[in-house]
Amino acid sequence: MQSIGLIGTGYWGSNYVRIFNEIDECELKWCADLDKRRAEQAVKGYPHIKTTTNTQQLLRDPDLDGVCISTPPETHHQLSTSFLENGVDVLIEKPLATTTESAWDIVSTADAEGQ
Repeated sequence: MQSIGLIGTGYWGSNYVRIFNEIDECELKWCADLDKRRAEQAVKGYPHIKTTTNTQQLLRDPDLDGVCISTPPETHHQLSTSFLENGVDVLIEKPLATTTESAWDIVSTADAEGQ
């Protein structure tokens, strides 16, 4: 079973909560959002999911296999490279990045980390 974290629980993020909970091979372990109430609302009905406003908690979880990043595009580069550099696979909601340079840096980081 893959242990997953979700960053961003807005419109698309709340859909990912439902989707990940429908996949038998996944355990949605974390939901992170700067708005604590929005994160808590997104996981309502899923008491096993932890919520946080601090993505560093996800980075410190040694059992986390992957994260889904569903935040504003300008945050994608920093978030994705942080997780990739720590050996965590990432799924990034489109667009990948706000600039071509940022997109290539994400790809290069994933390649360098063997992901």
